[in-house]
Amino acid sequence: MAKNNQTVLALTLLITASLIGIFAVLGWIGYSLTRSKSESKTPGNTDLVNTTTNSSSLKQVEITTARNVDYSQLQKYLQSKDWQGSDRETYLRMLDVAGTKAQAV
Repeated sequence: MAKNNQTVLALTLLITASLIGIFAVLGWIGYSLTRSKSESKTPGNTDLVNTTTNSSSLKQVEITTARNVDYSQLQKYLQSKDWQGSDRETYLRMLDVAGTKAQAV
C-alpha cells in the first residue's frame, strides 16, 4: 500500500510540474505577443501601412457569382462606412446565396 501511495504522489508531482511548465510557456508566449504588438505601434516604424482610406479612392470591383447575387448595395454600404447597413446587407446576401431551403431551417 505504501508503494502505491508513493507512486501516486510521484505522478501527482510530475503532473503538477508539467502543468506549471505549460502555464509558464503560455504566459511567456502571451507576454511576447503583447510586447511585439506594442513595439509595432511606435510612430517611427515604417512597416506600418496607412489604413485610412478615402471612400472615393476605393475602386469599384465587379463581383460575379454563380447564383447571380447583386452585391452593389453591400459595396455602397461599405464605401460609406455604414457598418450596420453592411452587416444587414451581408446577412441578406448570404440568405440569397444559401437559397430557400436554407432559409426555412
